[in-house]
Amino acid sequence: MRPMPRHLLIGLAAAFAIGVACSEPTAPPRAVPGTLELSLASPNADDRALLAKVVLPRGVTVTAVTAGAGLELFHRVTADTVRLALFGDLASGVVARLEVSDAAAAVQAQVLEVSGPDDRLREALGGYALTVRR
Repeated sequence: MRPMPRHLLIGLAAAFAIGVACSEPTAPPRAVPGTLELSLASPNADDRALLAKVVLPRGVTVTAVTAGAGLELFHRVTADTVRLALFGDLASGVVARLEVSDAAAAVQAQVLEVSGPDDRLREALGGYALTVRR
């Protein structure tokens, strides 16, 4: 096998350098504000209270939190977490909406506690889930 001629090697290196220098840097994806809907899946039809946590990526801010139809909501927003306490006839479906600075961000939602009509905490949370829909 013959070594590559020196002038060809220099030409290829120059073409590569020009191509890299002329390419535009890739901009980070832009944040798109929007609404995140939190939907509850419950194995029970008589839930009356829910405590939940939503974890947001760093830099994503919450501008508003609203309850689903017929529910009462109390919430606290910290740097990267929203804690929600919802009261009322909790049925499966949308229980809250969050207005955020980046609706495409990866968000985690978790059910922490649930109580039934007797105001006692459910002993097990199997079958409960909060999903985030954009």
